[in-house]
Amino acid sequence: ASPGMLALLSAAVASRMSVLVCVGPGARASWLMAALLAGGAPHELQVALLSPGADITALPTNAVPITRVGRPGHSLEAALSLGPDRIAIEDIEWPEASAIAGLVSRSFSQILGIRAANAGLGLYHLRSMLAETADPAYAGNLTMRSVSLAVTLQHFSDGVDRVTQLSEPTLDEAGRLGVQDIFTLVPGSRNWQFTGARPRCFEDIVQRGFPLDPSIFA
Repeated sequence: ASPGMLALLSAAVASRMSVLVCVGPGARASWLMAALLAGGAPHELQVALLSPGADITALPTNAVPITRVGRPGHSLEAALSLGPDRIAIEDIEWPEASAIAGLVSRSFSQILGIRAANAGLGLYHLRSMLAETADPAYAGNLTMRSVSLAVTLQHFSDGVDRVTQLSEPTLDEAGRLGVQDIFTLVPGSRNWQFTGARPRCFEDIVQRGFPLDPSIFA
């Protein structure tokens, strides 16, 4: 991955921003979510809600893994009952939408995994989930408050899962949810490029005490 993309994503995680991981067909989010959790502070209580069969070996030592069992939504309730500072949820399920909507008002950050081929579809899917339990007219705003950055993970023919897109959600005056790419993988290569759109979260990250060199967007 490009140094600029890694610097932005690492600073966003360290400053406790929330990240949506959009997982394309055939890809698995567990390793990327583990890497994002590792970017948090060592003293954090982290909880990872994982699908059955997920690899937990890469999780940080301060992360508590919970595998989904029982009725829909029960495992997320158990994860939240631990009072985590940061929570990672692999493959969000529809019955968990109401709990996810409630996370926005809490003090901890979140890493949300969702099945989607790109960031636009991932954000739209999350908005649809949130609209099930919130005012549909407010669902776009709630999605914006739930996600600072969106990362897209794709499975390639060589068997490797790679990040192909780092994006930021947008909301226009009409309340329509959109996406602005920041870094993208150049098609047919293994090189990432800056799209020219400096993210809004840059200033917020710096104000939180995690200085970023503006040259990463050059």
